[in-house]
Amino acid sequence: MDLFYEAVGYLHENNVNVVESDLEDDEDCEAVFEQCTIGSLTFMDSPLCLLRGSDDSGPTSPNDPIVSCEETLLEKRTSALRKMAECEGEYLSGLEALVLLKKALKMTANTSQPVLSIQQIQAIFFQVPELLQLHQGFYRSLRHRLEQGESQHPVVGDLFQSLVTQLGVYRSYIGNHQLAFQTVKKCSSSDARFKKVAEEIKLPTAAKDAKSTYTLEELLLTPIDRVTRNTLALHDLLKYTPKDHQDYTLLQDALSTCNYFLSGVNEEISPRKSSESTTTSKKRCLVKDGFLTDVSDGNRRLRHLFLFSDLLLCTKLKPGKQEGYKCEWFVPLTDVTLQSPLESEVPLSFPSESLELLDDVRLRIYQAKLELQEEKRLSRGIITRVMEKAKRKLVDNELWLLRNAPNIPLNIHSKNGKMFTVLLSSEYELLEWKEQIDQTRNRNLDSEQLVFSGITKLTSRLVELRRTETLPLQSESNGSNPGSMLCGTLTIALHSIKNLPTSAAYYISLESDTFGYFEKKSESSDFSSETAPDWEEEVQIELDGARALRLLCHERVTEKNVGRGTVIGRTELQLDPRTLQPMEWMEITADLHGVEIVLSLQFVAHDLQPPSTMSGTQKEVFGAPIATTCRRDGSLIPHIILRCAEQVEKRGLEELGIYRISGLATDVQTLRVAFNTDPRVASVRLPGMDVHAIAGTLKLYLRELPEPLLGSELFSDFTQCLDISDPVEKDRRMRVLLNSIPEFNLHTFLFLLEHLKRVACKEAVNKMTLYNLATVFGPTLLRPPQKEPSDAWFPAHISQEVVVQVQVLLHYLQCENLVAPQDRRRTRSVSAVKPPSEVVPVLGDVASDPLEPRR
Repeated sequence: MDLFYEAVGYLHENNVNVVESDLEDDEDCEAVFEQCTIGSLTFMDSPLCLLRGSDDSGPTSPNDPIVSCEETLLEKRTSALRKMAECEGEYLSGLEALVLLKKALKMTANTSQPVLSIQQIQAIFFQVPELLQLHQGFYRSLRHRLEQGESQHPVVGDLFQSLVTQLGVYRSYIGNHQLAFQTVKKCSSSDARFKKVAEEIKLPTAAKDAKSTYTLEELLLTPIDRVTRNTLALHDLLKYTPKDHQDYTLLQDALSTCNYFLSGVNEEISPRKSSESTTTSKKRCLVKDGFLTDVSDGNRRLRHLFLFSDLLLCTKLKPGKQEGYKCEWFVPLTDVTLQSPLESEVPLSFPSESLELLDDVRLRIYQAKLELQEEKRLSRGIITRVMEKAKRKLVDNELWLLRNAPNIPLNIHSKNGKMFTVLLSSEYELLEWKEQIDQTRNRNLDSEQLVFSGITKLTSRLVELRRTETLPLQSESNGSNPGSMLCGTLTIALHSIKNLPTSAAYYISLESDTFGYFEKKSESSDFSSETAPDWEEEVQIELDGARALRLLCHERVTEKNVGRGTVIGRTELQLDPRTLQPMEWMEITADLHGVEIVLSLQFVAHDLQPPSTMSGTQKEVFGAPIATTCRRDGSLIPHIILRCAEQVEKRGLEELGIYRISGLATDVQTLRVAFNTDPRVASVRLPGMDVHAIAGTLKLYLRELPEPLLGSELFSDFTQCLDISDPVEKDRRMRVLLNSIPEFNLHTFLFLLEHLKRVACKEAVNKMTLYNLATVFGPTLLRPPQKEPSDAWFPAHISQEVVVQVQVLLHYLQCENLVAPQDRRRTRSVSAVKPPSEVVPVLGDVASDPLEPRR
């Protein structure tokens, strides 16, 4: 006890408050002493967790609550929850102070005298806003449950389930904390203004004797032990929860997830696995490692790349009972110069396989998975020869794909003239490797001289130093929890984006993984700071064993580098089946390094699908059903129509005979091939093309649709409507017919009507009246059935068909008060968990009866 009281005195001298009631028994004293160790960082250290309210006489640790003997089990549980809520509120105060400081520093970053650069701010406050958002929701829900449950004991298991499914944010924070502390130290020594700010950050506190001023380093330490604190609190809560309580199973699952997370983090930060002593008593730390494709000698080979604090080491894994590594090449970081595709004026060349062969291998993988699933079902879990054969086939094909699918190169130049090229499948991974190498190199400019014997010794220890132990293969995922992976269709509704740095063109690319192997899945259409506030675009991707979704915001670069963009921000969202409720929308605000994007996610689970439905390759636009094109574009109107009409309205409204005079056939075919190959590249080329060729491309697209916009089956109905003599009844029937066509056809047709009306407004110059436009577009938008029926209504001559086609389109062009078209499907709602809204009827304000004429 004497030793303990000496320690308490030492803590008081260092402004760490210790509550007197903690001294009542020896066991409690020892627990407090163990958890308040000063001088070394452990998961139990946290200055904020020692904050106490004036009326709080409980112990420091949440796993040792002091309760009276008269309290029932559930009363103890409620008491523990209230203490957790208090501690959570104090933790939030620290996070809010950090976020407030980040915003203040960002405001000075673009001034003439910035305190910190944007890169330094991002390094220090990495993932802090995400942590704040995560715990604000948890804290509000927990307080609400406690306030609502004064007379009954609250149910909170689902809150902890939701909290622990997002522990990936903590993993990212912990992985960055070393860089954050080094940046704080470096900036404090170089800028007196920042040093003053970082040494004294005040927090509001209810207790008069509680510490209210912290250093920036102290606040940055608080999230480090947060998971451990919550794990201890969960252990307590489970101890006070009866086994028949509806929370018991949920809390057990949450506690298991926390323990699994902590064990993984402890292994990653263990000195045994993170550093290796050198002969000069320095520490060589492992910064990052992973499997990628090496093509340094002209052939693709799967390699394990290790980034240490002073060198980059490429190795070959030698499998077997005694795994080992063989050094392929290494480069001291002081000698490294990197070159990515966007920085290269000359395209980086490397051996690649055809898309057809890649798709064929994906099909083999799919078939092997089906064989395994079927054999497991029939054998009831017993391993058979058929299962072993199917698994060998699966492994072989997955390894081939890992080696041959990556196509994003990173060139590593050495001062001695050598160059090494590695390939990655994900642009997110490319940026991570590049940034980690740059940051590590800048921190270790005085690296020691490397010798071959030291490399040999280091290679022999890679098995115990590595953090990535297995290849990202589905065949090797038997030990993973299948319930944490998604297999199905994920719909991403992109609502709005803000904080874009300029008014340039931007787009979002999306990546997801298959059992840890990330690939690009889709892209959004281009947008700008003017259009982004009301963006509303849908993108669908297919998932097979996915755990995360990555979003990258690109700035579209100049035309000479068309199709590529500079990444200005990125983030990773953890996906979990328990939080993505089927057929419900979940709204999220994501921070892409300062760029904030609001999106909603909807997941629909289904069985494994053939790779043809999951391919990320571009499908043809011309000749495809309009619904297929719209779903791929994430729009209610095909992008080709939107882009072509936009150019005609910009440059062609005063062109004589626009839509009647044909452009050069070669230009039209060039645009046709471009849209079939990459619509986004074609969109960038449009401003440089002849406007008559663009108009011809629009007409060609509509002409090659498998079914015309107004359909073929309605031709007879339209013909009969034209014979109605009463103009009111005729208009009513025509509106009803229009409202019966499919959703994508409807909004595309309404958009074309508005566009053609704008063209006709300039008829004095371009000579294109509404009748002339109806003559051009009528036969394209409405066609009779292919097989001529014998009914009396069917026109006997083609001239009569044309009359019907022209008169139908002319009627709609002269029609007033049609509803405005939508180019985006609305998915957002107040609750953010509702499905998309239904199609707006084209009958305008006629809501009670669609057959009533518009007044």
